[in-house]
Amino acid sequence: MHWTGRMLLAGCVGLPVVPVNAQDGPSLGVMSFNVWTSEGSSSGRDGIVSAVQAGGADIVGFQEMGGGHGTTVANALGMYYDSGSMIASRYRILDTSFGYGVRVELAPGHEAYVFNVHLRHYFYGPYQLAGIEYVGGPLYDPDNPADLDAVVQDQIDSRGAEIAAVLSEMQQALASGLPVFLTGDFNEPSHLDWSAAADAAGVHSAEVPWPTSIEVHNAGLSDSYRVVHPDEVASPGNTWSPVYGPDDINQGVPEPQDRIDLVYYAGLGVTPTSSYTVGPADGISEIGVAGFPSDHRGVASHFQLAELRTTTLTFAALGGNGQAISQGYGDHAFSTPNLAVTYSATGGGEWAYWEGGSWSGGVAFLDSGNGGSANGASYDLAISADDGFAAILDSFDLLDYASSDTTGHTVQWELIAEGGGVIASGTANIGDDATLHIETGLAGAVAGGLTLRLTHTAGDDNDLGLDNVLFDQALIGDLTGDGFVGINDLDLILANWGQSATPYDWSHGEVTGDGVVGLQDLDAVLDHWSTGQPPEVNIPEPGTLGLGLVTGGVLWSRRRFPAR
Repeated sequence: MHWTGRMLLAGCVGLPVVPVNAQDGPSLGVMSFNVWTSEGSSSGRDGIVSAVQAGGADIVGFQEMGGGHGTTVANALGMYYDSGSMIASRYRILDTSFGYGVRVELAPGHEAYVFNVHLRHYFYGPYQLAGIEYVGGPLYDPDNPADLDAVVQDQIDSRGAEIAAVLSEMQQALASGLPVFLTGDFNEPSHLDWSAAADAAGVHSAEVPWPTSIEVHNAGLSDSYRVVHPDEVASPGNTWSPVYGPDDINQGVPEPQDRIDLVYYAGLGVTPTSSYTVGPADGISEIGVAGFPSDHRGVASHFQLAELRTTTLTFAALGGNGQAISQGYGDHAFSTPNLAVTYSATGGGEWAYWEGGSWSGGVAFLDSGNGGSANGASYDLAISADDGFAAILDSFDLLDYASSDTTGHTVQWELIAEGGGVIASGTANIGDDATLHIETGLAGAVAGGLTLRLTHTAGDDNDLGLDNVLFDQALIGDLTGDGFVGINDLDLILANWGQSATPYDWSHGEVTGDGVVGLQDLDAVLDHWSTGQPPEVNIPEPGTLGLGLVTGGVLWSRRRFPAR
């Protein structure tokens, strides 16, 4: 539907509310995959890569990844790799000092913990209850309560110390509130699967409180597959085994099928949205892959990270001292995917990375190539926004490095809109070996993007640093910040119609930076009408759109509603 020409908005006007596909936060795919040492051949590596890609994984905990082929597989996937934990990640691995995991940078200023295990494979409880002899495990009768107690104790004796060590190492990560993931081949079923319902349905032979999964749950982690698929009878999610299937006979009985590969999670705002088994196209795997190389199905879970907002350029662990900062550090970051960051300098300035001394965490080093004097050098950090989005830059830190020079720095800073106008500015005096935190005072977001320009005007010539640049993105027209451009935003415009406001103060309806709430701001809302995800869809009450229009309406031209 198109409305063109001149139009009168008065009394009650019903505008279409059209929901679009959107998410409350970015999505992250985490996979557990026992590869059965298939990485030793090129066809095996190809199969591993295909399975990970089919699962849509951003982070993978591998098991039985032998030799040096893990790096080869990770390179083919475009991922970083830690051979100690066998974790591959699309996001930078910051810390590998753990015994079982890593810390990754999902986006500048946002981190997550990933732990990965391959627990002892004997005694294997399902075999013990099925009467299958394996590595000397005692055999038990699933109908005998004393035998069920004994099989549980065997699992504790086999894996209890292992999982206790893992969970002990995870304590600090779990207490942080950050996203935490635990992947693994646990070689033991879940207590959530061997339930009374599964026993009654004949899916399993008894109700068994498998102890390893209980310990993991007691530590505060949730089983992503079972959260997404709560019916253990309808969705068994078996990962053992695509090679030894339910029609295979093992020592006179059908091979037990179980879910022993899992992805657990914890953290504020972490919500699983989907979870699938990944294996051969056999009618059992939920995602089928040609040339699947393993005797375990993988499990791939996807999470929405609602609390992951804003990006903070921390420049931590970027590389060797003096190296130029790569163009695009923070470009389309996980937490601000619709913004791109670029760096440039004039007047002999150079962007570099430095770590050490009072810059122990690593900073952007605003270096000088201007004959030993940084005076007059300018450094631009430009944030550009995709169509339909706007950029917000809240704050940043300027730092002086501890050195023999005690002059400090004087820096003129400016925020410049995409069109070239200065929208905020100030003078910063950074003392010797000091850090100065600067709030930009920008009231809202700037469509198209903006640039932070730092001009060195006085002081030491080569020890000025920048860190903790905090920025965010917004939907153009989403003045209320609810993730949707609709009635609430229009109401806000009309409630402030004709009033003066601080430029870019979206909370008062000023979008375009001219300081007055008027037609251009209304255009910004209507041009992006119904983008985002509506919190709910309601039919507007009569008069909802009449704010400010009771005297006969507002007449405007050049208005068109895009087709939806």
